[in-house]
Amino acid sequence: MDSSLPAALDRLSAGDRALLELSLRRGIEDGEIATLLGRPADEVRASREEVLDRLAVEVGSDAPGGADELAAALAGPHAEAWDGKSDVAEKPPVADRAPRVERRTQAWVREAPATALLLLPGGLTAYLGFNAGGFFPDGTAVAAVIVCVALVLRVTLADRPAAGLGLLGALTAGLLGAFAVWTLLSGAWSDAPARALLEFDRALLYVLTFALFATLPRSTRGLSVMLWGFAGAAAAICLAGLASRVLPDLVPSASNVANERLSYPVTYWNTLGMVATLGILACFHIAAAERGPKVARILGAAAVPGLAVTLLFTFSRGAILVLPVALVVYVVVGRPRGLLSAVLATVPPSVVALVVAYGADMLATENPTVASAAGQANRVALVTGIAMAVAALIRLALVPVDARLSAVRVAPRTRRALLAGSAAVLVLVAGGASLALDAPAKLERQYDRFVEGGEVTTGGDARRRLTSASNNGRLDHWRVALEVFREDRLKGQGAGTYENAWAQERPVQFVVLDAHSLYLETLADLGIVGLVLLGGALLVLLGGVARRIRGPDRALYAAIFSMGLAWLVRAGIDWDWEMPV
Repeated sequence: MDSSLPAALDRLSAGDRALLELSLRRGIEDGEIATLLGRPADEVRASREEVLDRLAVEVGSDAPGGADELAAALAGPHAEAWDGKSDVAEKPPVADRAPRVERRTQAWVREAPATALLLLPGGLTAYLGFNAGGFFPDGTAVAAVIVCVALVLRVTLADRPAAGLGLLGALTAGLLGAFAVWTLLSGAWSDAPARALLEFDRALLYVLTFALFATLPRSTRGLSVMLWGFAGAAAAICLAGLASRVLPDLVPSASNVANERLSYPVTYWNTLGMVATLGILACFHIAAAERGPKVARILGAAAVPGLAVTLLFTFSRGAILVLPVALVVYVVVGRPRGLLSAVLATVPPSVVALVVAYGADMLATENPTVASAAGQANRVALVTGIAMAVAALIRLALVPVDARLSAVRVAPRTRRALLAGSAAVLVLVAGGASLALDAPAKLERQYDRFVEGGEVTTGGDARRRLTSASNNGRLDHWRVALEVFREDRLKGQGAGTYENAWAQERPVQFVVLDAHSLYLETLADLGIVGLVLLGGALLVLLGGVARRIRGPDRALYAAIFSMGLAWLVRAGIDWDWEMPV
């Protein structure tokens, strides 16, 4: 422990010192502190995080993880840093205190509306997931109305309705709002003005959703609850889809849903694959946490094998490729303390389930739910279920390890040296492997195949998609978008008109609704102005998350950052923007 810490504690105000003592030294839960102080729990958490950050700067531990080390050094009734200091009166005898259960109940009642609001993103994800991913206007409109009502209630009832809105949040909201307005205005110069209204409906949903949650007080628990809600929704969507493949009699998919690749209930396999990818990232982070509810860590680990098998059966190359990249970003940037526990709990069971699922050749055909495939389907269902149970049991067994990992503290200088050494080793290993495997030449050949290849030919076996480098018509879609953009570079042809442009300019007889690239389609429909507004909003949003990757909550923000990065990359090669799920 830094010898300057006790002196730094002395320089804190009595209120700040008391807050740290209550939450860290005495281990009182935030909800109970909120009840005692008459303040919202979110404000209590935000205040504690802000005090720890200031304390870390003062004692020279402002490197990533410094605030985490301080929290560990101040935790427990016998922490040396307190050195006998106390700004809180000793607790009265148990007989004189209000029952703990009663105080907890009061805290839960106070926090119920806020918790319901934090779970709204997960609820909307589940709703849209079972309503064609929100692709059609009715689903998007219902979601927009729900968010709008929630926003109005918050603005009218909250004491500080914009408590969490900072400069970057306001800039993002402004850019998104301007993009939505530009989308609506494009109907004035469009040959199909009604399409602009439909596109505005979707953009409005994104604007309202961001405005609602960007104004909430910054809170680690709030973000965690939202992430738990999304992870639960993603797991529900993906496991329902997986059940339609391996247990079709129990969970039959709709007759109008394409069945050659797993797409139920979202109705588009690539979007379902992306939901699975984001779900894996969220659940892996939850499993890698060393703090928080134990049941969340266990359920997070249990969900990963099922999500992985779902991702495989979508045979979505884009979603599969961005997953390892995003995981590496999360691990390197977030450095979660429960990483070892999460890896041991999720990777071996997932590998076993994936090997069995990949070997089920009948489930990769154009008719995977025929009677002859029932044997393989039942085997995959059984193995996946066992893998999920094993992952949960392993994570449960490793829960005691989390407390020990939390207590481990490494000096900032040593940590930086370890990180630099690890990075150097990784670079050397990657470079050596690249040369040994002749990676540059192989990448060049794959690029040539991508450029020259057209539609992916599977010969009735969808697994062949995973080793195909064909662009599957993407280049044709992008060329048409660029041709349309060149006709009006500033403002484009009007929102939602790419389908019409494709019908006129397409080089092949194939029906396409979107350009399979958010950025190129935005250029075609809304010109440079539209792309600057949308691209600026997305980059500012991601940059704002990146700025928060420090201190004790770096893993949480790293998880959100990696998920956002994966979405931004995949949106460049598909139409994820049109699927709000």
